[in-house]
Amino acid sequence: MIRTLSLTIVALLLVAGYFLPSADGLRMAAFQSGSQMDSPLVTIGGPGWQGALDKGDRVRLASGVEGVIGQRKADSIWLERDDGADFEGPGLNQDQLVSFLSSSRTLTEVLTGGAGLVWLELDGKKQALIQIGAVQLSSPTVETGLSEAEGNLDARRSVIRKMRSALSGDDVHISDDALDTPPDGAIELSIASEDGVQTRITARTAQGITYACEAQGQAPSLLSLLPPLIAIILAILFRRPVISLFAGVLGGSWLVQYLS
Repeated sequence: MIRTLSLTIVALLLVAGYFLPSADGLRMAAFQSGSQMDSPLVTIGGPGWQGALDKGDRVRLASGVEGVIGQRKADSIWLERDDGADFEGPGLNQDQLVSFLSSSRTLTEVLTGGAGLVWLELDGKKQALIQIGAVQLSSPTVETGLSEAEGNLDARRSVIRKMRSALSGDDVHISDDALDTPPDGAIELSIASEDGVQTRITARTAQGITYACEAQGQAPSLLSLLPPLIAIILAILFRRPVISLFAGVLGGSWLVQYLS
């Protein structure tokens, strides 16, 4: 009787869950903003964008030659050509580069690796600081009950968590005091989500250089409920909680391995 009642309750909860509204796409985009910063750069722009290039960036020369930057020293750049030839040089001037094509660098690496750093004199010592300014979340197509202020704040928190995680162990401080009036040197971010899944994140530094990455988020699935359901149903049927939990873990592992 108790088992039947328990299983009936689980079934009713499943039916109720099926009729619940789907996840808010814009809120999901906000929560995933930080992790999506680990995507490779797709554009670098702004005045003097060539100075922001570094090893791993793929560029095109005025001559039409394309290649990946292998070395950089000041304004001189050595290019690894696609045909397997040695570095083109003795070294290219950065003004010879006409367009950025792609990169192996991620937005997180760029912002925590120097592009977003400012240096302050504190107690006679230089302190590396990353100042996070305005974070703007938007979507032209997703219907949402999320207010603009809430969306911006959720995205901001996600970005700051990611950057702090990336800087763990480094002597770099992240300042997030400025919300409406970012100070000089602050990084401003724009997060545009087309459908709550496909997202483009653009970061603008105090020098006017813009870096952008694009990422494919992951929409929540009803299959994510399968592991706990396996554990609950087996525990009710066989009254072996440890074995049931282990079966739920195995079910979750199988989902991650084959259906993610």
